[in-house]
Amino acid sequence: YSAVGSTTVSISSSTTAPYVETVYITIHGDSTVEQNEVFQIRLTGASSSVSGGATFDNTTTAVTITNDDSASITVVPSATSGNEGATGDSTTVTYTATLSAPADVAVSFDYLPNGGLATAGTDYTGGNGTVNFPATGLPADLTQTFDVTVVGDDTVEVNEDYILQFNNLSAGGYSGVTLATASATYMITNDDSTTLSISGPATLVEGASLPYTLSLTYPIEIAGGNGDLTVTCRGND
Repeated sequence: YSAVGSTTVSISSSTTAPYVETVYITIHGDSTVEQNEVFQIRLTGASSSVSGGATFDNTTTAVTITNDDSASITVVPSATSGNEGATGDSTTVTYTATLSAPADVAVSFDYLPNGGLATAGTDYTGGNGTVNFPATGLPADLTQTFDVTVVGDDTVEVNEDYILQFNNLSAGGYSGVTLATASATYMITNDDSTTLSISGPATLVEGASLPYTLSLTYPIEIAGGNGDLTVTCRGND
């Protein structure tokens, strides 16, 4: 608000009842989420042309500036799906969290795994932590990022997703700050394949029994575990 400083208000005896004069104070709007703010107007130095004719009933009055601003947090991933890659490869998925308006308190929320076929720590890392928005009000501080790393492998498997949940919003008790994005899903696309081969002797004596070896170039995983591959072998006369 704009302070008026020391202002003299004169009420003339010719003023019609109820003998009121008005002082204007300008309240400045903003877009910052903040607590309600209070300032006081203090009255001093009452005087009258008639001795003892003017006194104060109240010497101060409080004025509350009510916050009418709000802000929401959205979280957007750099991608929603991608190939997992081979063993030794990794893919970074960057999540951008945006606070739509500044707040005069620090704001934070947590992210953590919450479902999906992918296994945290094996198929991806970095899926839990806390995002913090400092109470600076600077535009650069209204955007924060965090990363999740997808870990490549050579296993033939189904496409696997992971889901990040966003919760535990902290905003200094202000109800005007909300978490607009509840969760985000990323699909890890299988890009592996395997080849079945058989090896053993090319000739054998009639009536003999010799071993033949079946091999896969890469393993197969089914429904989160090692899968069984059934192969039927028969002679060809």
